[in-house]
Amino acid sequence: MYALQLLKVLVVGASLAWATVSETNRCETSTCTVMACGSPGLNGLPGRDGKDGAKGEKGDPGVEVRGQQGPPGKAGPPGIPGMQGTPGIMGPSGQKGQKGEATAIDTIQTQVATLEKTIQTLQEELRKTKTLLLLQGAVSVGEKIFVSTGQQNTFSGGRDLCAHAGGALASSRNAAENRALTEIMKKNSKHAFLGINDIQTEGKFVNLNGAPVGYTNWKQGEPNNLNNEDCVILLEDQLWNDVPCEHKSLIICEV
Repeated sequence: MYALQLLKVLVVGASLAWATVSETNRCETSTCTVMACGSPGLNGLPGRDGKDGAKGEKGDPGVEVRGQQGPPGKAGPPGIPGMQGTPGIMGPSGQKGQKGEATAIDTIQTQVATLEKTIQTLQEELRKTKTLLLLQGAVSVGEKIFVSTGQQNTFSGGRDLCAHAGGALASSRNAAENRALTEIMKKNSKHAFLGINDIQTEGKFVNLNGAPVGYTNWKQGEPNNLNNEDCVILLEDQLWNDVPCEHKSLIICEV
């Protein structure tokens, strides 16, 4: 009887053990997908680093692409000046070379300087001559100087006399010159020839250089060409009269 009870106990214990195992398997396989199996736990501490692995092989170099040059940077501060070297010793002077030929410009400049000096000399001589003539009774009007020796001559004789002296037989180009010639004529109390004529063309009076006469001061009724009168004299009242060129009158020269 005791053995029968022990057998029942073993059967019941085995049944309970099987039931427990079966319930546990159902929870792990199917029940936990439907029912919550409980709150998740806290993360644990991180584990230790593992050992370094073996060094890998060197990779292939890539294609090098050079970028554009950037803008220049700011200028840096100036450097310290270098030390000045010791001046060298001047060498001896070389031999004096031969004088070079004068260039065309040098020649022209020399000629101009010579001409300027000559002009200055002539101007000074002219000034002295003019002063001397004025002291001897000559009359100056503008750029002209009238002078007379008091001699009488024909028109051609007086023309040649003045030309030989470096002047010309005087003629009036304006009223002022006409008055100046009249003053000289009155001092000599003689009528004076003027350096104009109409020898070439009757009635067309010209100066000695052939230029037409611009200023005139004829006496009323003159010129009348009486007895072939081709030359002109100055009267006391500053008026003009035509006379024969062979007539002798006072010669006044102009310079």
